[in-house]
Amino acid sequence: MKRVPFPEFFVFVELCLRGIGQVVFQNNPITGLFILIALFIQSDRVAVHGVIGTVSGTIIAYLLGFEKGLKRSGLFGYNSVLCGLAIATFDNPDEEKYRGFSPAILISTIVFSCFSSILFVFMGKLLHPYKTPPFTLPFNVSVVIYMLATVNMERVKTAVVGVHNESGVDLDFDVTITIQGFFAGCIRGIGQIFLADNIVSGALVLTGISICSRISAMGALFGSIIGSAVGVMIGVPCAQVESGLFGFNSCLTVIAMFMFYTPSRTVFTVSILAGSMTVILQQSLTTLLQPYGIPFMTLPFCFAAMPFIVIQGTSSLIAVPLSSITVPE
Repeated sequence: MKRVPFPEFFVFVELCLRGIGQVVFQNNPITGLFILIALFIQSDRVAVHGVIGTVSGTIIAYLLGFEKGLKRSGLFGYNSVLCGLAIATFDNPDEEKYRGFSPAILISTIVFSCFSSILFVFMGKLLHPYKTPPFTLPFNVSVVIYMLATVNMERVKTAVVGVHNESGVDLDFDVTITIQGFFAGCIRGIGQIFLADNIVSGALVLTGISICSRISAMGALFGSIIGSAVGVMIGVPCAQVESGLFGFNSCLTVIAMFMFYTPSRTVFTVSILAGSMTVILQQSLTTLLQPYGIPFMTLPFCFAAMPFIVIQGTSSLIAVPLSSITVPE
């Protein structure tokens, strides 16, 4: 029986949705669709730039003829969608003109999303001997370059670069938090992976992850709880915990632990250590980057997860080969 050819346009849409899902290690277009809905609930302007980003990153992969398996898994979409979301989020738009849209920001989104796909291949080749993927490093490097460059751009202004407190003192440093605020922050932390602080968006992202993998969904929530709990214990401003800023990096770290290692009690313990270390790295990077007005984005996740992945083969942890990774189940 001959297989009816699937229209190429819909195949491309599926790949883009897979790319969005791959941000949280889920190779599933339905997961990507739930996340996309969550992004539009947060901000239609930012979501549109995210779509432009993932489309651009995927198209450049086809134009340059990158590996077919990587394209089919949506792996050229996850860094690029984050580039689009970040560039739009950190933009300082004129809401009275074009509903906040700007030709300069649109072009920047396309250029840097494409660049992140190039970086993905470049870093992948460098890290291949160590059996670790580049995670979201291509996104981080691309956006840091972009934001530093905007200091010298007249037509492109960000809301973050160059804006910081010279005294280094937070005038509203309240460390007390309610149980309700804490758990709301944990849900928001899952959405903050995509720069979305809306609690409904966070819940939709978690739902999307659970459609592909219940273990990953539990890992995402557990990771966000770990990050938020460590944040409370070390005494960070409660407003930052409630907005999910201490949940999203540790959330990604814990999901990664359950993706790259066979789930076990030992991996569970390692995930707690890795998630906790992510928060410490986040604080360190805040100190390092704050003078330049650069956000830490997902750098803490990258720097925390990579050492735990590189040690494969030197510990009793049962690693999952990079080529065999699907879902923890």
